[in-house]
Amino acid sequence: MHKSIDIKAQDLDFILVLYRKKTLTEAAKYLGLEQSTLSRQLTQLEERLGATLFARHRRGLTPGPLALELLPHAERMEVVIRNANHATAVTSEQPVGEVTISCADAIADRMLAPLLGQFMSEHPHIRLKIMSSVEIVNLDRLDCDIALRLGVRPEGDAIITKLSESRIIPFGHPKFLPTQGRASLADLPILHRSEMQSPDSRQLQKNFPQSLLMLSNRMTTCILAAEQGAGVVFLPEAFGKRVASLVAIPVSDWDPPTIPLYLAAPRVVRKLKHVDATWTWIKKMF
Repeated sequence: MHKSIDIKAQDLDFILVLYRKKTLTEAAKYLGLEQSTLSRQLTQLEERLGATLFARHRRGLTPGPLALELLPHAERMEVVIRNANHATAVTSEQPVGEVTISCADAIADRMLAPLLGQFMSEHPHIRLKIMSSVEIVNLDRLDCDIALRLGVRPEGDAIITKLSESRIIPFGHPKFLPTQGRASLADLPILHRSEMQSPDSRQLQKNFPQSLLMLSNRMTTCILAAEQGAGVVFLPEAFGKRVASLVAIPVSDWDPPTIPLYLAAPRVVRKLKHVDATWTWIKKMF
């Protein structure tokens, strides 16, 4: 910045909310304001700073140079305040606070949710916020406190560990088991994720496009359909074996890619007691 400007803590928090929510509508809902009030506040802040913070367009908000320059400071301030709040909130040895976990919907539904009762009885003062997503997370921006990602290593200054590495193979209802030998994917209905960038997705799209009878942006939807006998679904081998109603389907025309599962947390929050307790709980699952 080339001139002195009067930035207040609430200004940085305001800019951070607008950046993360991406639209005035969503930011206004988050802040409990009318959209017109929020828009007016943004205009007043820009006038005070002498620069446009966000370009407004029909798709939402695009941060300008000043907003992008201020974001790292806003994020650091957020971490300092969060750590201070957690430090003053602890009145016993038990961890206290909120932990945001970002993971695929299937991991949330099939692995985390069934064990939440046990976790909550052991850690009654930790509140979990589980966000189903497979998008790349930037841990520098504190998109979450803990991320679980298949195949894609999270970005940012973070503590990252590889939990496992599994082959991606087809699972389905027992009725799809061949009576002898191995089945052919060309003869099986395939239920798959709608994204087509992962190694298994590219291989299926290239070799068996006619067999892709259902695509969904939610892996849980594919699993539920497979449980009802609608087709086969491709899952990490270790994960698929945990779905009691599905069995691995041996096939002759599939070269299984191997995909790692990463567990990650921003370095600045990794050792906080409530984040550490949640991290340890997740690691025990693997």
